This record gives sequence, C-alpha cells and structure tokens, in this order.
Amino acid sequence: YHAVARMMKGFNAPVYGFYEPIPAIVKVNGRRCHVFACAAVGCGQKIKRYLDKNDKCSTSNLRSHSKKCWGEEAFEKAHEVKDLAKIREVVGRAKNSPNGNVAAMFACSEGKGIVSYMHRQHTTEEARAVIVKWVAQSMRPFSIVEDPGF
Repeated sequence: YHAVARMMKGFNAPVYGFYEPIPAIVKVNGRRCHVFACAAVGCGQKIKRYLDKNDKCSTSNLRSHSKKCWGEEAFEKAHEVKDLAKIREVVGRAKNSPNGNVAAMFACSEGKGIVSYMHRQHTTEEARAVIVKWVAQSMRPFSIVEDPGF
C-alpha cells in the first residue's frame, strides 16, 4: 500500500483525471509497467507506461488517448482547471450525464452558469419538442411542420 501511495504522489498532472484513480502495476514480458484504465464509459482502453525507460514519468500516451476519447476541448478545459480532484469529479459527473459532455461540465463547474447548448444530436422526441416550442413561442403557423413524419 505504501508503495502505491508513494508512487501516486507524482500523479498530479491534469491528464490523470481522465483515468481510474489507481493504476494497476503489472509485468509484461518481464517488464514492470503502470496500466491506466480510461474512465470513459464503454472505452475499456488500458494505457501502459513502462517503468524501465527514461520516460517512465511521461504522460504523452495518456494525453494522446485522452484527446481521442474525451475530445480536444475537454482536454484543454481540464488543463485550465489544473485541480485533479475537481477534474475527477467533473469526469465522473459527465460519465453519468445524458449528453456526457465534459467541456460543458467544466464550464458549469467554473461558475459560468448552466450551459444551454447540447453537444449531441437531439433524439426525435427532443427535436419535436424543440420545434413545437419554437412554433408556439414565435407564433408561427403549425402548417410549417405539417408532415406525415412529424
């Protein structure tokens, strides 16, 4: 336990917030490595960092995967926050949110108010509700949306 706690003192870069808090320590072909599991729902990617190399503290492979999996904008927002505990909290909330947008969650956590836009396509029901609201608020004729598919 003490070895893991000592090892994790150095894990304070914002990129670690996109991975499970405690990495596995395994041997692959006789070489020790840390295995970081991506925290994204459904990802399952495990990033290995070998400990017998000069770059044993490098986060480049973690950064590369985070940008691909979570998006460049979320990655940049996390680096603006710089607080690993807050990043993990936001990532945890984003995993359980309907649209799962981490960048929007960071904006909310920074006190910038509720984000009023969505980063995913509306479902059919949501699109219909938005259109009905627009027609009613704008006092448009409902004939605009007269369509057998609507």
